[in-house]
Amino acid sequence: MDSKFSFLNYKKILLETDRTINDISSLYMHRINSEYDFNTRKKAALYFENKKTIARIKMGYISDERMPQKLLFDADTERLLCELNNYKKELEVFYTSHVRYLWHMTDKTGLQKINASRNCRDAFHNEILDAVFASSSYEGNLLFAARAVVGSAFVLKNRKCIFPENPFLRECKLKKTVSEYCIAADGFEPTFDFRCNKIGEAIILFSREWTLEKESVKGIENQIDALPDDFFSIYDSYCCTSLNLWKNVCMSLYNASPDQKNRILDKLVQDKVLIHI
Repeated sequence: MDSKFSFLNYKKILLETDRTINDISSLYMHRINSEYDFNTRKKAALYFENKKTIARIKMGYISDERMPQKLLFDADTERLLCELNNYKKELEVFYTSHVRYLWHMTDKTGLQKINASRNCRDAFHNEILDAVFASSSYEGNLLFAARAVVGSAFVLKNRKCIFPENPFLRECKLKKTVSEYCIAADGFEPTFDFRCNKIGEAIILFSREWTLEKESVKGIENQIDALPDDFFSIYDSYCCTSLNLWKNVCMSLYNASPDQKNRILDKLVQDKVLIHI
């Protein structure tokens, strides 16, 4: 174990890298909105929507009768999809040259290698992968450490997160020790999504999740038994009053719109299904 490789010690460079990645994403979105017309952007977004539908069919969430037909793209749409692939490659080159490491959180200690997760969805549900998953986000790793304690979490867009039970013993002290594994970033690919807003403008979303379709990778372990105070300034956290309620909470939130999710959350708190941590 070596605490010097903890993501907590990389906070400054991770936050700086995040800002640059946001700038890269903004530049690509501006270029795409300037150089490609509305219909081309919508066709590229449909490509990603179809990937989500296929992933949901593979997971058994919807019937295979809804399998989308193979899309045939014109030259402009093909060029836009190539542009998005270039975006992905630029993120890879930039990140690996500046930080070089990613982190994997788990409740499993003493691992000699991190094995690939099987049939696992990526952050945007675009792919079902057999892959090693890791994160380049300081804030995300805080959440993943807390999630590793209780096994799951449901996160809303406004940084509200819900746990099946309270991962904290008191204040920032975790109920149990979790392990972070520092992994070389080489070969990992960033998980991103492309969509259009209501007026047809291109939006690129990068989750700071990275995947590597490989059986296993080596990592340097560090154990964490507490999180820094800024966890609670970043995340507005809730947990179920009973573990038996967790499945129903997830089902009520899963297919809801962002506005509906907030209203549902308020109602669950009011009904004492959830409590604020």
